[in-house]
Amino acid sequence: MDWLAKLTRLAIIVGIGLTLLGAMAPVFPWLDAINHFRPVLFAGSVLLVFLSWQLSGPRRWRFATGLALANAALFALPLAWSAGTLRGQAQAGASQREMMVLTFNMAWSARPVDNVADFILSRRPDIALLQEVSLQHAEALKSRLAGAYPHIRHCTVFQGCSQLLLSRHPWLEAKEVYRSTGEPEMIWARFDHPRLGKLKVHGLHLAWPFTPDKQVRHIDQLLQRAGTLAEPAIFAGDFNLTPWSYQMQRLQAVSGLRRHATFLRSWPTDGQLRIPLPLVLIDHVLSTPDIRTVSIEIGPNLGSDHLPVIATLSLPKAQLQ
Repeated sequence: MDWLAKLTRLAIIVGIGLTLLGAMAPVFPWLDAINHFRPVLFAGSVLLVFLSWQLSGPRRWRFATGLALANAALFALPLAWSAGTLRGQAQAGASQREMMVLTFNMAWSARPVDNVADFILSRRPDIALLQEVSLQHAEALKSRLAGAYPHIRHCTVFQGCSQLLLSRHPWLEAKEVYRSTGEPEMIWARFDHPRLGKLKVHGLHLAWPFTPDKQVRHIDQLLQRAGTLAEPAIFAGDFNLTPWSYQMQRLQAVSGLRRHATFLRSWPTDGQLRIPLPLVLIDHVLSTPDIRTVSIEIGPNLGSDHLPVIATLSLPKAQLQ
């Protein structure tokens, strides 16, 4: 078993190195790629504690334990910015309201969208936010869903703004933000409605992980936007960031926004990267702290490399009419 002991020692050195490199993501954004896999590093470090205890001396066991404790703390850190929860209708006050938000990246694929329309109609969210929507997608969905969703806004410029916002309720105003502005691609609507109260809802699509400098700029822009909020707000969509990434945690720590899920998985599907099952959560629902989680779940495979995320949220009493 000498080979296993040597392999364990090597794994401890590699684990320490990766953990230290991940901690340098604030200075070198491309190192944030390591932090996306924090659950793997945490699980691996726990395994190394067991192997070191079985195979090596006390010194090696202490190194492995220190590595596991560091990764346990980093693994738990995103929970500090989780949204509050509201469980059960009995806990809701008489003036409290719930709303359902659905977010889904359609992946631009040239395919029929009947299954997407059927799923939206079956769940009937108050607001649906779709990303990577082609013009053909938008026209087909508008044709199918206009009866149930009379308030529709879309922007379908490839790589500029390719999003669709569907609402069952009228808004005061709605706009889109194009990537050419330097901000993340976005579509948003502002409401003042008896069911929703005063509320601003944003659909987002941030830069891809292999452009980390652009991700940093997008987070900077979101922080500026979040700092101007005058009402409860929701930010939902494809962030291309896991809960364990430094940039996601920076966004939440500085802005005060809260994340409504941590341990779900939304990407990839259908064997992308030869991965048979969804591995990470990069499609998120964030909100101001006055909005609480009733439930949040992952939907079925609808033909994209992402899975839909459906959140039922409790809106603040003070903002309701």
